[in-house]
Amino acid sequence: MMFTFEDKKHGHSFMVAHDAILMLANSQGFYGRILRDMEDQNWEPLYELTKNHHFEDTLDFVMFVEC
Repeated sequence: MMFTFEDKKHGHSFMVAHDAILMLANSQGFYGRILRDMEDQNWEPLYELTKNHHFEDTLDFVMFVEC
């Protein structure tokens, strides 16, 4: 996976979401399916999502996904 981020905020947001998915994939099936889909699509959907939504931490990402 090699992305060029628009700015540091976009890069940070992507890494927060990426790390949250990796961390939660082993403990919950929902995130395991997200991980599988992201890997199948080379993380492109997450890259696009984090262009428009800023995630400061894991909780921000989880609340966005689950609410």
